[in-house]
Amino acid sequence: MGIFDIFKSGPSKDAILAQVRKAKEIYAQPEYRRMAMEKLLKWGCDESLRGLLERFAVVVQSPHWDEDEKSWLTDEFVKMGDRAKPILREFILKRNEVNHALLAYRKIVANDEDYKALLKDALEVRPPSDHRSVQGKQELIAAISEFDHASYDDLILPYLHDHSDDVQCAAIAALATSPSEHVKTSLVELLKSEAHSARVLRSAADIVSKYKMNIPGDVNLSDVVKDDFTIESGHLVRINHPASA
Repeated sequence: MGIFDIFKSGPSKDAILAQVRKAKEIYAQPEYRRMAMEKLLKWGCDESLRGLLERFAVVVQSPHWDEDEKSWLTDEFVKMGDRAKPILREFILKRNEVNHALLAYRKIVANDEDYKALLKDALEVRPPSDHRSVQGKQELIAAISEFDHASYDDLILPYLHDHSDDVQCAAIAALATSPSEHVKTSLVELLKSEAHSARVLRSAADIVSKYKMNIPGDVNLSDVVKDDFTIESGHLVRINHPASA
């Protein structure tokens, strides 16, 4: 390495970490965080861009400035085009706070198939047994559900049995309008469950009732569901409890 190469080596790891800490300071003034983010952007190396994405992982004190800064940063990554794709993809596959990174990636890619492939990969690396990625799974399921059901029903179905109630409810909402009889059967089957929480069972019951899904005659509703619903003419119907005196 020549002497001139030394001066081209870019920022040190410590310098990058220092700016990342400033960019993530939740109680600082917006200008303080913006200056740090702009420095990381100017450096433009992989490590500084990875550090910059850490801003998506924190929520600062002001909701207004939190969203404003994340929207600005999303636009900055979009401006990078293909240069940002591998950095964004890495973040989306590993981190929980993926919404803004997904938005940037979708605006960069040439077609929805590339984006849908990333969503599939990102959800599959977060199986229902994963206890650490609840937020990521919720955000990915919401993003996937923007497409047609044929693209994602089988992908989301296992998350009806995720360890998290939040993820289970997200899966129920995503599958609510599916035309698939297999999906409808899976949602109806939840009504018998004694393993799912009351919140999840009520969520499933609301969907099965709202969309008038057919209920087989041999379905034995769980006690939680029977508190508020009954079966009439093959459909789940909410019970009108008398008002308290």
